[in-house]
Amino acid sequence: MYLDLMRSFRVTLGAHELDAMPIEIRFLYLTYKYRMVHFVRIFDSHDRIVAAHFDGELLDEYSAWYESWSDVSKLMSSLSESDSVLRYINSKRPSHRQLTLRQCVVLTQQLALELDEALEHYSAVFQPLQIGLAHEEPMRLKLKNGWLRLYGLRLSDGTIIISGSAIKKSQRMSDNELTQNELHKIDKLRTYLREHHLSDRESLCIIE
Repeated sequence: MYLDLMRSFRVTLGAHELDAMPIEIRFLYLTYKYRMVHFVRIFDSHDRIVAAHFDGELLDEYSAWYESWSDVSKLMSSLSESDSVLRYINSKRPSHRQLTLRQCVVLTQQLALELDEALEHYSAVFQPLQIGLAHEEPMRLKLKNGWLRLYGLRLSDGTIIISGSAIKKSQRMSDNELTQNELHKIDKLRTYLREHHLSDRESLCIIE
């Protein structure tokens, strides 16, 4: 019954309709509507991996990641804004296999497609974000392929929430602004889940 109520709350109600609600149902509606974070189903095939949609953001974190690499012009612009990305990527490659910007764009899209397929088929291998903290709840995670990173949290029933993404351009997350921001987001989401006692898939009220 609770889940049915939550699903009906995805329709925005007017003041008259709110006034007609029993007070306890009105409280549930307003609590749902004014959440800082909503949780979005990504794939039709399963809901074991979902995406966080932070209040005020146009897209959920999976959609934002997908859009960042699927549009060639946007990806080219993102990679060319600073030579630190390409420089970091090439620092991990032998001198005779250095990438040009265009080659980097093509390879980035290939890596992203591989990650996306692994997510869809639930074969992606997420790792703890920090060694030695594999038992924290919810567990902070990273998924990597080449220089691409997805970040998230694993709940008690195994559900994974994607909290953000980045192109790696430094050895440590704290060494650049983009990954520092991702670390802040994942910690903010973990605090939110704890404060609102959201510990499994059912409690998230996933948006279809």
